Amino acid sequence: MQDLLKIARENGFSSIESMNSYHTPIVKLSKEIISPEGGNILDLGCGNGFLLKRIKEVNSSVIPYGVELNEKVAENARNLQEEFEDNFFSGNLIDAPSILPESLKFELVIIMPGRLLEEKDNEKKMCFLSWLKGSSENILAYAYGDWIEKYGSLKNILDLAGFDIIKEDSENDLTIVKVK
Repeated sequence: MQDLLKIARENGFSSIESMNSYHTPIVKLSKEIISPEGGNILDLGCGNGFLLKRIKEVNSSVIPYGVELNEKVAENARNLQEEFEDNFFSGNLIDAPSILPESLKFELVIIMPGRLLEEKDNEKKMCFLSWLKGSSENILAYAYGDWIEKYGSLKNILDLAGFDIIKEDSENDLTIVKVK
């Protein structure tokens, strides 16, 4: 139990219950999106990789990849899924195109689009969005409460970040999107 609490806190949650309340709808939706044959899945801002671990438990054919800004936390993601340790990278999500192997394609990319609103370099942001559009079959966007409060809704965040909505789950602030 203590280990799970440490995992939750490292990912910015105050409790295991809080982490589960955010992760469970993402895991459920990813199960609907990803084929049973699996495929590559990328979490941009993966924290310690626990969400990817949960998705992998639901579909063992999934190959997890993650990009995490905090090197120590990225290292914890490598340790959490040792079989895939080479698939977890430290860096800013906007730099994913230069961090990840060039020809890699993803069945699903998970992103908190508000992070793109923090990027001041518009050209870099446009390059990232172009890469994301060409590298992902599906994009699952989410936002936590503090981002929703700041921007009013996930829809507002998505619009500002450069995404169009394909399918909405407004109850859980999850959305399947495409790059504009």
